[in-house]
Amino acid sequence: DHRLARHRSVEVSDLAGERILALRSGFMTRQLFSGACQLEGVPMKITLESSVPSAIIALARVGAGIGIIPSNQRLEKQGIAVAPIVHGGRTLGDWFCAMRDPRRFMPAYGGEFVAQLVAYAKREYPGREIRVAPPPRR
Repeated sequence: DHRLARHRSVEVSDLAGERILALRSGFMTRQLFSGACQLEGVPMKITLESSVPSAIIALARVGAGIGIIPSNQRLEKQGIAVAPIVHGGRTLGDWFCAMRDPRRFMPAYGGEFVAQLVAYAKREYPGREIRVAPPPRR
């Protein structure tokens, strides 16, 4: 029943004045969120900090505030609404990469995993630069 519950995404500025349940400052999710708040000039009311995403989810579920958690966090959506946080219409996020030691054996499925990862990234993050490094020289 929260005013933002039916939104497909939530702008950082929409969270001004809301009770925020956030991960501690050492987490990348918190750093990205805090950085977006600073860029927007929106002071956030952090009600609770935790290093346990499931605690934030449980408290959000009972109405203690809006939880800011990583997008890869598994959760049951029953009793809560989920939406990405955006700044200037773009989701908050960071680069990611998959690397391996070329001196180590790579199983046959390794190449397929990389291909699937690239396909997923292109599908889920249209317009973003997706690159695959060339194989290392021998």
